[in-house]
Amino acid sequence: MGFSFGFTEEDLDSEEVGITSHNNKQDAIQSFTNPIDSAKVVTPPQLYTSKQLSQKLINTRISFESVKLANGSTLYRRELFDVKHQLMAEDEQTIGNETTTQPQQKGQEFDILIGDTDEDLRQGVYEGGLKSWECSFDLIDKLDCGTVQTFSNQQQSFDLIELGCGTALPSLYIFNKLIESLSQQNGNGNGNGNGNGNGNGNSGRRVNIVLTDYNYEVLRLVTLPNVLINWCLHALTAQQLVQLQGRYTTVEEEETTTAKQRKDFSNVRPGEIDITTELIDAFNTWLDQNGITLSFVSGSWCRDFMNLVQPLLNTTSDSLRLVLTSETIYSVDISPVISEILLELVRPETSGANVDAVALLAAKDIYFGVGGSISEFLSYLNKRNDQVAQSGDSGFSWEVEKVQNSHLKRSIVTLKRA
Repeated sequence: MGFSFGFTEEDLDSEEVGITSHNNKQDAIQSFTNPIDSAKVVTPPQLYTSKQLSQKLINTRISFESVKLANGSTLYRRELFDVKHQLMAEDEQTIGNETTTQPQQKGQEFDILIGDTDEDLRQGVYEGGLKSWECSFDLIDKLDCGTVQTFSNQQQSFDLIELGCGTALPSLYIFNKLIESLSQQNGNGNGNGNGNGNGNGNSGRRVNIVLTDYNYEVLRLVTLPNVLINWCLHALTAQQLVQLQGRYTTVEEEETTTAKQRKDFSNVRPGEIDITTELIDAFNTWLDQNGITLSFVSGSWCRDFMNLVQPLLNTTSDSLRLVLTSETIYSVDISPVISEILLELVRPETSGANVDAVALLAAKDIYFGVGGSISEFLSYLNKRNDQVAQSGDSGFSWEVEKVQNSHLKRSIVTLKRA
């Protein structure tokens, strides 16, 4: 099976209404300090594998809701009240034989996460990852317009990186498409190869999915649970999902004194998933057998962040790379940093690989009160492209597409190497 992001020269050379192409400008900047190298590190970046992070979900029951997309397909995400319930339950720590209700997770982040402050975000503390923002749906619409396609090449590897992912809806959309393509390859109704949810669709192809968010708690409580929920409901049959949720109990035989282990399914409820060790093992095995590496990175965007992300990605020239980000340029301070991260992941001189790479950024045209804007972002790209051209390296190109019928003006920027 194969998976393609479907970006063609026609896509990137389109002259449709609402798309503006930009050429190199004069008066290039002669000196340059990379904002990634000078970025303020409030929270040191940390890398987590799927196996590491998923262990923390075992014995957790999660409630979920469906998200209907404009194209009629469905994504699933964890209920917000369920996240807050888990946080408050964890905050009641057992110390010795006594239970205390005194907060063990003190701090601004905890107060925001449980809703005490009624804030959508606070820069440098909590970056809004519990909420599915409007521009994430704009990205999905863009991806749905022929940008993600399955094709016959079964060997093509690809990277998917979402920066500031939060609930990770755009990545979930692609993940579900991947499950569908595996289903077609395996010739069954879901993306697995047997009753344990294990697939065998890997043919030497490597798929690297890297989901990043400033807040570790968002990755733990929302991002990974959302991936797991969608895997359960798209890659498993209903019977398989029930079986993987079953818990063993000890029962006494009536006619003997022998105790036997039997699976009990009374814990299985509609609209919820009871996460067992068996379910997590099946999930990670499915990823391994289908050549999928799922990684998570928390913390500040800085050079250490890039040093964690780059080694996770493919370097072969026949591989694809898609970088997604939405609502991340709201601040004039962070806009140059996210700009350079996108460029380093797209350009071969900085990405370390001659891959077919494209980045999509979705944002509001103006973020009132905080200074970030599409025009500020594009101005930075113009200056950097001039400097790159003077240095003799290959430049980059971009296009801006205006989102139609939106109350607040929004745009999608497509960025790739020249």
